[in-house]
Amino acid sequence: MCLSGATLAGCPDAVVRPVGRLVLKGKTEPLMVYEPILVDAGQTPVPDPVYEAAYALLAAGDAGALAAFEALAAARPGDGLVAFQLDRARRGQLGEVIVFTQK
Repeated sequence: MCLSGATLAGCPDAVVRPVGRLVLKGKTEPLMVYEPILVDAGQTPVPDPVYEAAYALLAAGDAGALAAFEALAAARPGDGLVAFQLDRARRGQLGEVIVFTQK
């Protein structure tokens, strides 16, 4: 599940991780999207500084993002967003913009 920046603006207490600036097929303007951090009932979601640091490297185009996401993937093998970002880094797709050419 992803939230747009506009949706997130209406949810000031939401705790999220950045996914990237998506350019959907047929569109030209990127849309910043975030993944909400979900937890079990009774728990409070907290920010994810380790992911945030790896994402900052990716967004800055820093080649160190690959090692950062490899370490995260080893520690969190079931984390789909980490796997997605690791795949991007392995393909040399650094930066925030993610262009989708298919639906």
